[in-house]
Amino acid sequence: MRYYPIVRNGETVGYLWASKEDDAASCLRRLAKKEESLRAYHVWNERLKASKAEGLTPLQALRRWAGTDDGGEGGRLDVPEREASTLAELREIANPGHVDPIEEERRANPLGSWRQGTSPIVTFRPRDFPKTTEGPVRYVSVMKDGDILGYLWASTADDAASYMYRVAAGDDGFNSAVPWRRALRAALEYGMTPMQALHHAIGTPQDDRAGGIPTDTLINEAPNLAALRSIAQVQPALGYVLERERKKVPPGGEEQTVTANYPEYYLYEDIPVVFIETPDGGLDCLALSNTTGEFERDMRFVHKIHFGTTADIQEVNREEFLRHVEEYRSKHL
Repeated sequence: MRYYPIVRNGETVGYLWASKEDDAASCLRRLAKKEESLRAYHVWNERLKASKAEGLTPLQALRRWAGTDDGGEGGRLDVPEREASTLAELREIANPGHVDPIEEERRANPLGSWRQGTSPIVTFRPRDFPKTTEGPVRYVSVMKDGDILGYLWASTADDAASYMYRVAAGDDGFNSAVPWRRALRAALEYGMTPMQALHHAIGTPQDDRAGGIPTDTLINEAPNLAALRSIAQVQPALGYVLERERKKVPPGGEEQTVTANYPEYYLYEDIPVVFIETPDGGLDCLALSNTTGEFERDMRFVHKIHFGTTADIQEVNREEFLRHVEEYRSKHL
């Protein structure tokens, strides 16, 4: 990684750094200057977020301010540019011998760190283990109340690892994917290999959304991802499809009565949107949030999709919809 000392009134109060290998950057405080470093941290964190919004890479964001001094609480970035091999090395430079209890807790259980709040690192693009491999994989079952939600897996031949939800687990399985993928990102941040992350996950307590992995869970092996996918994609028994009539007005046309099968799945400008039947026979609309990874109620899409718009709208089947949701979450979370 590359970094610059942050200097205020002739003293170093922190370090602004950017990774060379992935899209992460942040401001590291020097705790010997608590008040000054905290004020500088807020300034530089906002600047990094603004740079991300402008489409800059972490290194471009780092270098745009090198040597400049606005005379404010952010101080200046002291040239020349320096290099550290790891974030741990830079932490030792900033605060020699310091042990952060919160950081130690996260390091001890990185697969649970997604429950501890957001990272202070500004991630320009999420850093992940590769999600595909051609070789054998080892996997463990993720459980909730005795049911299998999905499978956490790691490659035996390379650095691939990910989570595969179980189709038969329904919405619970589908919704368990985000926290486990965030957990793997945390493991990667702390330097674990995929296999270390897999072993470390065993014993993770059950969570309402993510499920858990009991301490007596056995590690299984599949010859390849296709074999594991065939296990995960065993379909549940087919349920009934709700049907009801609804009114639709095409642009410039007269009101029409059409029969709708619910749920209906749409991609609205790449955003996954689903129409569902409510228990009292009404219509509800859920759209996937690009900040939480959850489906949230947003009735605005009903009018946009049903009553005409110039937006790019596709109606898709459930299989295509689920695949697109996974891609959307991987891209935005």
